[in-house]
Amino acid sequence: MDAWRRCTECFALDNKTGARGPLGRISTMWKITRDCLEGKTVRIESRTWDEEKAKTVPLYRFRLLDDDGIHYYYGVSTSDSSFAPLDGYGAPNDGCTLIEYRNAKTRKYEAL
Repeated sequence: MDAWRRCTECFALDNKTGARGPLGRISTMWKITRDCLEGKTVRIESRTWDEEKAKTVPLYRFRLLDDDGIHYYYGVSTSDSSFAPLDGYGAPNDGCTLIEYRNAKTRKYEAL
């Protein structure tokens, strides 16, 4: 858990104070909803996740994979072009190396 906390610190956005992440960008909110290896529903959230705020913005489906193409996690994000779920959880905890977002038009996942 410490590795996750250290890694996500660089993407933190404090919803109360409005503190911003690196290079002055607002951080992406994300939530992992499915653990593919365990075959179960999970709830792993970024530090910035706000359930009420998430209801008011578009959510994009993503999945995290390793370099062998094995699916580890599925989730949702407020951005379709952010590495935050990979950098903040998938890579430091399970060695994931790839994030793919679901294209709403084709309904296929595409590597970022």
